Amino acid sequence: MKQRHYKTVVVGGGVIGCSIATHLAGKLPKARGIASTLLMESETLTSGTTWHAAGMVTQIKGAPIMSELSLYSKERYKEWKDIGWHSTGSLAMARSEERWQQLLLNSAHLKHLDIPFEVFTKQNIDAVKALHPLIDTQHYHGAIYLPTDGIVNPADVTMRIAQEARERGAEIVQNCPLLDVTVEKTHSNQRVTVLHTAKADITCDNVVIAGGQWTRQLCKLIPGAMGIPVAPASHQYVMFDKVEGVTNSVPVVRDYDSRIYIKPEVGGLAVGVFEQAPPQRPISRELYEEDMDKSEEGLMGAMECMPVLEETGIKSFVHGADTHSADHLPVLGRIPSTENVYVASGFNSQGIQLGYGIGKMMAELVMEEVPTFKYDSSSLDITRFSPQLASDDSFCQDRALEGYGQMYSIPFPGLDWQTHRDLRKSPLHDTLQQRGAVFGSVPSQGWERPLWFGNGEYSKEPDSLMTYDLKDTAWYKATGYEHHACRNQVALFDMTTFGKFIVTGKDAYQTLESLTSAHLEPCMTGNKIMYTQLLNKNGGIESDLTIVPLPGKEPAFYCITGASIVGRDMSYIAHQGQDVRLKDVTSEYAVLALMGPRSKALLEGITSEPLDDEGFPFATWKDLGFGYALRMSYVGELGWELHVPFQNAEVVLRALEEVSMGLFQMPLTLGGYNAILRSLRIEKRFVHFGHDVSQMDTPLEAGFLFVNKKLKAGVDFVGREALLRQKEGKLTKKIVSVMVEDDTPLWGHENLYRNGELVGYLTSAGIGYTVNNGKCIGMGFIRNKDGIDKEYLKEGQYTVEARGRHVPVTLHARPLYDPKNERLKSSSSVLAPSKHTVQMPGVTPDAYLFKHRIANGVDAWQ
Repeated sequence: MKQRHYKTVVVGGGVIGCSIATHLAGKLPKARGIASTLLMESETLTSGTTWHAAGMVTQIKGAPIMSELSLYSKERYKEWKDIGWHSTGSLAMARSEERWQQLLLNSAHLKHLDIPFEVFTKQNIDAVKALHPLIDTQHYHGAIYLPTDGIVNPADVTMRIAQEARERGAEIVQNCPLLDVTVEKTHSNQRVTVLHTAKADITCDNVVIAGGQWTRQLCKLIPGAMGIPVAPASHQYVMFDKVEGVTNSVPVVRDYDSRIYIKPEVGGLAVGVFEQAPPQRPISRELYEEDMDKSEEGLMGAMECMPVLEETGIKSFVHGADTHSADHLPVLGRIPSTENVYVASGFNSQGIQLGYGIGKMMAELVMEEVPTFKYDSSSLDITRFSPQLASDDSFCQDRALEGYGQMYSIPFPGLDWQTHRDLRKSPLHDTLQQRGAVFGSVPSQGWERPLWFGNGEYSKEPDSLMTYDLKDTAWYKATGYEHHACRNQVALFDMTTFGKFIVTGKDAYQTLESLTSAHLEPCMTGNKIMYTQLLNKNGGIESDLTIVPLPGKEPAFYCITGASIVGRDMSYIAHQGQDVRLKDVTSEYAVLALMGPRSKALLEGITSEPLDDEGFPFATWKDLGFGYALRMSYVGELGWELHVPFQNAEVVLRALEEVSMGLFQMPLTLGGYNAILRSLRIEKRFVHFGHDVSQMDTPLEAGFLFVNKKLKAGVDFVGREALLRQKEGKLTKKIVSVMVEDDTPLWGHENLYRNGELVGYLTSAGIGYTVNNGKCIGMGFIRNKDGIDKEYLKEGQYTVEARGRHVPVTLHARPLYDPKNERLKSSSSVLAPSKHTVQMPGVTPDAYLFKHRIANGVDAWQ
């Protein structure tokens, strides 16, 4: 090492680490002979998993951001002449109708990225032979051809990226393992200040750990840091002898149903297999022994795809370790509880194809905190994981292997993880299970939550989940029943999995006011509730959440957010604040959401508190003794969220059920998340962060016009200047709703057209049981560079692209259901005030955490 301090140190010399270093060096150029960026590798560059990677680059992915990362990488690779790049193109093959529907869905976003592709249906599948004469097309239902995909030599491209890093002023040191770190405490987190290496101790401003298989162990050097949810999974590809006619101009073939890819390799073919039940193997720099059992089934599929392989000898096996994440998406971002340590790992056998794009994204996260890619990357953020699960070696290993085994499976909307279930459960879980609940998981958090409630009429067979035909799903009828109960009577939803945390500290108020789109100050009195968004410097939405200011000696705020983003929100607030303390209380409070026009009458049976509009206005809260009631709704109906201690939840549920039987002479309808997420909220156009809004969208574009009040109030907050500029210009993007005119199923991500021109895509889709007679509806952003106004929206004829055809839709600028919020904000009931009341023996109001902690001040929250 030539110096003892660097702005940023990158740990790991594979394709990812080298790419991060070159992008950082581009942002922090060498000044006066002093390097700003250091890349340190424990052995030699590419010596981990990079050297034996397959080296394929494809741009068709399940998530749009993954396609965009691959596109960025491909555009750079094809510029270099000495890395073995060949524009082979690739063929994504489907053997079934279900697979074909998946490929069509995955190809939709390619149009927004200007990635060319060609579709071959069952009717013209034989035309594929003109691209790859060796394919026996009789086995296939359809294919998608991407002409700009290619292959590259992994070691060569990594060395070329490392050369670029040096040219930009980065220093690269090999045979230099990281041994330990020194940290110092900050207001809310900690910083790594010194890296102790085998060659010297160095100081730095930021650290990026991109150590592949060793990332998890390296991060354990940081005291108190959460684990990195990745683990090794071995992958094997088989090299065949030369085949006549095979050159680097023939496309790579992915036969997903056979779980294989077939790529050209030095005049022959290589077949890689992603088998369903991979064995666990240790971390290794060296190749494992060849394993024919691992590849046998896939090789049979390869020979069926290309019969020439039956007569071709096997030359060698390449069987090496790779790093997979615990939910099959990359793990990126700043590690919570640290101010300056970032991680990039878990690329799930896609490191080469994503590599150059990951370098750009990580450099932007380190230097600017907000990536500049077109598509949202929040789903890749490490903060999506529960720290407890991420630190569990068994969870990470088993989920990594399960994810590897599902690499080429069809990701049906009903598909869920099978390993490590029932880790976190609501206190109502067992009771709801007895009532017929069918559960799904929040994979990165370990929660179980009811999706719908079945009985003899509603099938629960797993096969009924594996379909893209909505009306054939196990939950279509059950969800419709729950939906109508909520819209017309009353239903109870167990929403305990909501993320919940407390913010305290001297700077708690100022920090939240400075980060949010709604004005917090008016909510500080009168038991008010504030729905808002956390913003970044570009005015983009980092999260949406509800904030409840609590009375007490010092400022305290109860925050409610999405189940998988509670860590993200807490990390973001802590990173921006000074004297701010945060505590995750998700597992301390159950949330019983009582929703529907009869909810008031039902709730009056267990409380004497007035519930009318004057006594309990919309967007306020009250202490009911057994817990806190928040008058708010994610379904668009009159309702209350009851936030109660875990120990009170069962008593409250049974009391409400007793009132329902006494008052309505019928059982209380229990509803699941499918009714909320796939129907009720979409009718009302209530957004879901990470699906409908993201860092790339602003409150003005998403219709959160309350930000205008904050802008007018002159309050300074993050993103204010960007929003003022947007407000002064033309709005070029706007959220809208659509309804299909036939029975075509929609799942989200379908492209939206205006007068035949591509103008957007659906961020969410579901069923309009009330507004569209059980047919599909959706929401999404429409875009026009010249601006969007009422006339522009009115004058268009609209279609969505679904199942390979254009389907007419009607477009709505306002929410499809109750656009004036009359039902949401009115407490008028279809029944007279309830006279049927019950007592709740067993509730423990004196143990209620809010009351205890408010009485005892800020320190009681810690």
